[in-house]
Amino acid sequence: MSKVKLTQKQADAIEHQKGSSFGDFQYCLTRTLSGDWFDNFNRPLNDLTAETFARAWIEGYEVEPFFEEGDIVVAISEDESDELFEIETVNKGGAGLVTKHGARIFENYEFIRQATELEKQLFEVGRTEPSLKVGDFIIHREVSRSLVGYSAGIIQANKWLKEGFIDFIYPIEHRIEVGDENDQVI
Repeated sequence: MSKVKLTQKQADAIEHQKGSSFGDFQYCLTRTLSGDWFDNFNRPLNDLTAETFARAWIEGYEVEPFFEEGDIVVAISEDESDELFEIETVNKGGAGLVTKHGARIFENYEFIRQATELEKQLFEVGRTEPSLKVGDFIIHREVSRSLVGYSAGIIQANKWLKEGFIDFIYPIEHRIEVGDENDQVI
C-alpha cells in the first residue's frame, strides 16, 4: 500500500507534534478530528481525515510537490515588487526550486504562489513582473480605453488591474512600429 500524501505544511505539523511534549497520538488525533488546531502552524492538520492522520503518523507519508516543473509562479517580495518565474526543476524532497533564470527559490511557500491566468499571460509576453507597463493599451470597464502613461498613470492603471476593472490588455510588446514611408506595405 502506498503512503498517504500530505502537503508540506501538514507534514511539518505532524513532525512538530511528534517531537513536542504533546506528541501523544490520541491527543493529536482528537484535536485533528475536532478541527481544534487554531494556531497557524498546526491548522493544516484540521483538513486531514482520521485515516489519513493515523496512516501519516504511523506508516509515514509522502509530501505532495506544491509546484511542478513548468509552473509559472509569483515570488512575493517584502517591498511588493513581485516577480514572475517559470519553474524548471523541483529538487528532490521539495528542498528548493530552480527557475529558468537559474535562481534558486527555497521552499518558503508563504512567499511563492501559483500565478493567475492573467499573470501567466503577462509572463508569456516576456514580463518578469505581474504589472502593466508604460505604453500598454487597456480597456477599462467604465473609462472605455486608455493608453498607460507615465508615473501616476501607471500607478492608477496597476491599481485598476489589481481591483479587476480592466477587461482587456494590449501589451506594448505586441506593438508593431511602422517606420518611414519606405517601410509601408503596398
